[in-house]
Amino acid sequence: MIKNDTKKDVQVVASSTKLIDEINLNLNNIQTGKVAGITNTMRLIDQFYRLNEMGGLMTSSFFSDELIKTNSFQSIDFEKKKQDNNLRYKKFVDLCLIPTLKTSKDKMAVEEPFKYETLREISQSLLNCLKNKIISYNLETDKTGKQIKNCFTNPVGSKPVEIEIKTSIFNLDKRLGDKFNSKGSKGSSISFSFEKLKSLSQSMLEGISSRTTSSGNPVDSKLSQDLENMKTEISSNIVFDEVELNATKKVIDAKTGKEKTVVDADRINLQKQRRKKQVENFVYVIEETITKLISYAEFKAVQRVALFIAKNNNFANWQKKNYSTSLNFNSSNGTQVQKVDMEDLDLDNEKLIASRLKAKQ
Repeated sequence: MIKNDTKKDVQVVASSTKLIDEINLNLNNIQTGKVAGITNTMRLIDQFYRLNEMGGLMTSSFFSDELIKTNSFQSIDFEKKKQDNNLRYKKFVDLCLIPTLKTSKDKMAVEEPFKYETLREISQSLLNCLKNKIISYNLETDKTGKQIKNCFTNPVGSKPVEIEIKTSIFNLDKRLGDKFNSKGSKGSSISFSFEKLKSLSQSMLEGISSRTTSSGNPVDSKLSQDLENMKTEISSNIVFDEVELNATKKVIDAKTGKEKTVVDADRINLQKQRRKKQVENFVYVIEETITKLISYAEFKAVQRVALFIAKNNNFANWQKKNYSTSLNFNSSNGTQVQKVDMEDLDLDNEKLIASRLKAKQ
């Protein structure tokens, strides 16, 4: 009996030891995954930041949104109507980041929810970086000898990277320095973890201490809300299907009996027809909308649409490349016809528009 008990004890110890090893292995894997996840999340902030520096962020719908109404990240006022900030952060994801990635909010939220959650998680910190230019970059040489800009630490052991933040930001508000640089770092930058960056961003955008109160807007109406919903839907969920011009398929060669790759003309043609239909429907919506504005004599609004098209560089370059005439606004100076400069035209500045287009008195 004693021998049997001893044998069972040995088996229990062996089994528990094996299970403990499996638990430790599982924890190691989880730790590795979490460290990699935080590191990649931090890198997203840098990548979107650099993409904006290149002019690659699709900001038009976001900047024109009723809660934003500006033409730059620097001009966004997060301390005005603080109760709307969570919605502002969400709109930044839905109307700017997701369209930049050439997908739709609904598709990402349903089919790739973790991607959507990640974008929502970085939205406040990324907006703070874009607004206040707080990231500190250093020039480093990669393995190929090429110089690259880097803003991250090189962590030792199982720690995620930290991002370098300019210490000059603490000169803006002593309370920021007291809270986030209590040791008084004298260097040009200080490294922040992801959680600390989020806390810093909330303080910089919304103030060190902030309380929100709800307030109604008497200008709002059912129609305003319907139009707001339609605007958000168009901005965040209208994504035209891509045409795979190099689409191929596998077929059996009739002569050799072997499999070969050929251009899938049927697939390409179907994608072209589908995209054409999508564009036609979208153009119809635009035409009907402009017609409605004209029918209510909202000519200023129609002029804004025309100017929006005229000042778009991509469209202007396409027009110039493919046609010998210009669709930009022109002004007459005696017998001379001059093209009106649109590049710095602020569509919300009616005085500037009137001056540039030489409004009749």
